[in-house]
Amino acid sequence: MKTSSRRGEVLVLLWFQERESMDLKDLNKEKDQAYQTRGRVELEGPSENLIEGATQLEERWEATQSGLPKLMVISVIGGLVGVVLAMVIFYRMSVNPAEENPRSEPELVVVEEVNFIERSTTSEVHQAVEKTVRGFMEAKSNMERCLYVLGGDRLKETMDEFYARYGSASQPQGFGEMRKPEPGAFEGETIMFALAVDRSGKKAWMYSLFPRGDGMKIDWEASVSYGEYSWPRFLREKRKEKTQMRVYLQRLPSFKATRKLPNEADAYEVTAFGETQIEVLYVAKESEVNEALQAVVPEKLKHPVNLFLSWNEKGELQADEFIHNLWATPERKKNE
Repeated sequence: MKTSSRRGEVLVLLWFQERESMDLKDLNKEKDQAYQTRGRVELEGPSENLIEGATQLEERWEATQSGLPKLMVISVIGGLVGVVLAMVIFYRMSVNPAEENPRSEPELVVVEEVNFIERSTTSEVHQAVEKTVRGFMEAKSNMERCLYVLGGDRLKETMDEFYARYGSASQPQGFGEMRKPEPGAFEGETIMFALAVDRSGKKAWMYSLFPRGDGMKIDWEASVSYGEYSWPRFLREKRKEKTQMRVYLQRLPSFKATRKLPNEADAYEVTAFGETQIEVLYVAKESEVNEALQAVVPEKLKHPVNLFLSWNEKGELQADEFIHNLWATPERKKNE
């Protein structure tokens, strides 16, 4: 009986050897089930090799049983270490992604302000232009005009000098009507040009307006102000050096142009604000200056323009360069 029991254990242990690939947590359950069948196992005879192998398997089983708690502790500790390492790696990646330099400074994001023209509809821009032009032309003092002028505080003294020379500062120009404003550009900035006529309908003013804040401001130096010399002095001295002048041009019919043939040049009557002396300017038809003048000077109205003018050897007035309605002086402060 004892031998039979021993042999039964050998079969059980051999059966366990075949199942040793199973997880340790299932061994106890398998072992109990095997021993329950021990009484039904019958062996034909003892085998020393089989008994010796069984003994070795028993020793191995006991070693496995004694090492199981240690293995479980090691597994738990290893799992905890893995979790901690995973959390550390995830945190570092979220703070400093792999593609970024951990020592790099955060980039400064510059948000450029969108000016009034770019963020408004065409109708809103035209209304703002007319409001500014009307307010300026109806103003009865330079202090009031400064409200509609780009850099008005800086220009107050210059405006006082200008209006003292050409009339009373308290006399408004008087707004009559304004043609549809047209867009333009100056040094990459979008601006508007507006041609307005006074109440008499005889004087036209070309205004250059810049977007500022929630509206438009008149570039007074480009739109109204005089040039380097007064008109009487310029006519008297007849400078051969080109001189920047703020003048009024009006197209002269070909039958009134007597010095040059109509197919050679276009003629313009030239005068200045508040002056009565008129000079005739002939500009070659194919020149860049004449192309620019033909594009901006109306058919029957005087048009304010900035030009570089000079006198040639024959004593004739000539246009050296077209500046349009913007000063060429580099020190002008455009961002006030």
